[in-house]
Amino acid sequence: AMTEEKTLELEEKIKNLNMTEIAMLNILEDERELEIGLKNERDKTMTIVSSIGDGLLVVDNDYKIVLINEAAARFLEVSVAGVIGNNAKEVINMHKGNEKFLDEKTPVAETLKTGKTISVGLNDDIYYIVPSGRRFPITLVSSPLMNDGNVMGAVVIFSDITEEKKLDEAKKRNFEERIKFIDQYAEWVKKTPNKVWSKQQKSIIDK
Repeated sequence: AMTEEKTLELEEKIKNLNMTEIAMLNILEDERELEIGLKNERDKTMTIVSSIGDGLLVVDNDYKIVLINEAAARFLEVSVAGVIGNNAKEVINMHKGNEKFLDEKTPVAETLKTGKTISVGLNDDIYYIVPSGRRFPITLVSSPLMNDGNVMGAVVIFSDITEEKKLDEAKKRNFEERIKFIDQYAEWVKKTPNKVWSKQQKSIIDK
């Protein structure tokens, strides 16, 4: 439930960032071609993007990174200036479980191909692996940037859910241990002669 809420929160952030299609598409435009009013709108959007604690990046339809905030750069162990203009496929190392994601199967690829918003939650078992070798689980929302019905790029927001994952795994272990204990206890009850167990009680246990 916690990570489902986190995914919904990321989806809500994309909606509530005041990132209208015009504002975000302006990020994809050449600086020289923007009018002063549009530049101001873009700068306002950039300020909001910078303040988000989650990782956020914008790619065009060629996977070129046109925007990345400080949080995303920190999570991915890169510098903002160093990755702008680079292909996101070369910057982001995404895995599903222990297998590397095929480039054409990533959430961003699906968004660019279909024009749909793609969400990744805890149970999807998706990880980023960064240059230091650190591997961390994520929730992620990839949303399309549309212009006249055409996909121009994608906005991606992601979160490191390492602590949530640990908690979830601990809960699963605890549940499995309880089930194992119950099974062992039931076996012991069935095999242990005891006047306490009536024939009726034993027949119920045997079922």
